[in-house]
Amino acid sequence: MLKRYLRRFVLWSARPPLLAVYQQVYWLVIWGATLMLRRYRSIAAIYVCRGCAKNQIMPGISDIDFAIFLANDGKEKEAIQRTFRALDRATGGVIEYYPNLVTTLASLEYRWRSAPAWQYRYLEGKTTWRLLHGADVLASLPPLTETQRRSSCYVEMNRWWLIFATQILRASAQRHSAVLQNVTCYKVVSELLNIRAALFTGRLRGSRAEALEGTDLPLAKQLIDLAAHRFFPRDDRLGDETFGFLVTFFAELWENFQERPFLYIYREGSQQVDCLESERQIGTKEQQHLQMLQRHLETRWGEKCKETHLVKSALWDFDDLLWIIDVDRRLLPTVQEVTALTALHDRAQRERGQNIFLFLRVQSVAFPITPVMPRDLHRGLLTPATAPDVFLQLGNESVYWTDYTQWYLADWQANQQWLDAPEQKKRQLSAITKSVESGDIVYPLTLSALERVTWQ
Repeated sequence: MLKRYLRRFVLWSARPPLLAVYQQVYWLVIWGATLMLRRYRSIAAIYVCRGCAKNQIMPGISDIDFAIFLANDGKEKEAIQRTFRALDRATGGVIEYYPNLVTTLASLEYRWRSAPAWQYRYLEGKTTWRLLHGADVLASLPPLTETQRRSSCYVEMNRWWLIFATQILRASAQRHSAVLQNVTCYKVVSELLNIRAALFTGRLRGSRAEALEGTDLPLAKQLIDLAAHRFFPRDDRLGDETFGFLVTFFAELWENFQERPFLYIYREGSQQVDCLESERQIGTKEQQHLQMLQRHLETRWGEKCKETHLVKSALWDFDDLLWIIDVDRRLLPTVQEVTALTALHDRAQRERGQNIFLFLRVQSVAFPITPVMPRDLHRGLLTPATAPDVFLQLGNESVYWTDYTQWYLADWQANQQWLDAPEQKKRQLSAITKSVESGDIVYPLTLSALERVTWQ
């Protein structure tokens, strides 16, 4: 509570002459943290990222993001991560600690070659991150291909839906102040406009403000006005308007996929799911939970819920379930209605053995509303080109095998998403990889299906 009021005070008072003082304090914190970290000999480079790197510090709002690269994966890594965590605690989260931001040069090179979720950020880093210590390891990375660049833009777009879902559509997010919710909407809309421009033009804009000023979207004008008033005005419509913008943004992006694909499409081949409903294992508690959610939709959403589907996917753990709610883009549920549903779902989460993940589907895009971070940074939104097994179960005949699915499912032994996967999951991934190599892709999603493909 104290941290929230302190942030509000800093934001309110961040105007000349105090603005320059606050920005100087940020840089004192940055250089102090750098001095603490640079004593570790295995650190090859320390960068400060994003807004701070571009001197676009908004006191009370901006976080300090570091990226740290190690020469090797030796004993010092854990000590560096402990120091990073201590800096996070000491600054009240202004310095944000993420384990994956402390990585080796070998991992950097792999991510740059193969991981779209990292390629966009590192490409941004080559031009905008500020080197604080060590060698400029990003400068030596070879150019991305055009296909890699476009795929990385799409995956970065996913990140901003996930931020919106996590910070706006979950009940826990409603405890945040109106200021932080306004800031979230501002960031999400401006970042997506920037990334869409980068996707189709190859040019990265310099700031979020530039993205909003470059469009005649009414919501953009509203967000510019909010920023001018330091995000303090309360607007109860902003969440719903941002939600509508996001759904339309991604639905239109997908509608143009065949004409302007944002992922590399491998040669056409057959794809099929082996997932008989009679073989799909669902626990009693899970069945009761889904029935409860269905009753909630019937009584609270009415005609806003068109239909629901229960499916599985190879992108998730073997026993996980995906519950997909069909909605109409012209009759979306409100943010409050979605939040009430996710709250009901979350309250019973600990009582279930199987994980159930909730999605809203608008045509050929399924939006996760109960994402798990950071895992869903790589899975993101579901489409026929990113989760073909899901859309095959939903009745889509036209699905794609892309660089996105190739990396997540076929390159599973190298992509670090399945390091702790149980043997059963590894068998499933191996079976899918073998089918990819044969040209006829099969997704065995049940235990019986896995046994069938094993004995073939």
